[in-house]
Amino acid sequence: MPLKAFISSLSNDAPYRVSGTAVFLMAAGDSVPTTLLHHLKHTQVLHQQVVLLTLLTEEIPRVPQEERFDVKCFDQGFVRIVGRYGYMESLDAPDLLKQAFQRAGRDTYDAMTTSFYLGRETLTVRPELNIGRRLLLSLFILLRKNELDATTHLAVPPNRVVEMGARLDLV
Repeated sequence: MPLKAFISSLSNDAPYRVSGTAVFLMAAGDSVPTTLLHHLKHTQVLHQQVVLLTLLTEEIPRVPQEERFDVKCFDQGFVRIVGRYGYMESLDAPDLLKQAFQRAGRDTYDAMTTSFYLGRETLTVRPELNIGRRLLLSLFILLRKNELDATTHLAVPPNRVVEMGARLDLV
């Protein structure tokens, strides 16, 4: 669902709003994050401020500070932040939020009133697949379990993270 269409639909059927800030990771593009849609579907609640955060790794070692991020404010308390990092840099979502909020003229970033919503997929292999395909997909699942935890990778305080899961069958 396109972001602008989603935000305008909220004015017709407004969910209950709670104080604080919710940060949802968003892929590059214009589609509403699945994690946000699931959160709204299951809780029927949105925070007063909703940040849609896209983090990109550029093909240069370091991104100059003046090119670090773009901020766009929408209706209904939505903010879209696109952060850029070089491949030699460590991501720091809280620091990026502090800088972006200041540039956008929003309330100061407060770690204690900000929740980060992350999606986590559990991958499974369908038993009806042939043995070769099952082994290959099982190896992929094993390797994926060893990837760096998103909380550590983004320098997000672990006590401020909410993980929403989905089960995906690989074919």
